[in-house]
Amino acid sequence: LKDLLAVRGGTLGPVEIETVVCAQDDRIAAAAAVPDARAGSNIIQIAIELQTRVLDAAQKNQMVQLITHRLAEDFGVQSRCFFFAPRQLPRTTSGKIRRYAVRALLKP
Repeated sequence: LKDLLAVRGGTLGPVEIETVVCAQDDRIAAAAAVPDARAGSNIIQIAIELQTRVLDAAQKNQMVQLITHRLAEDFGVQSRCFFFAPRQLPRTTSGKIRRYAVRALLKP
């Protein structure tokens, strides 16, 4: 329940968003969807863990455009993407991404 994302009076499950994000490119190892920490913001922040460190700015920009367009189309949400190197997102001992810790990493 605490992981639900409040967007324009409704709620979305982060797993739904993360599944769509990961399906957009084979180079995405994992994703975490968290709300923007700023008060009154309806933006969903997406932490993207890449499978490789070798990705140039143009490739990242193309990936961001694809992801933000897809999320706007499928869920009607605005999003902002942040990239992480392989195995850099905080995880539990069982390997699940710790969204609360990811949210703390993305604070402005």
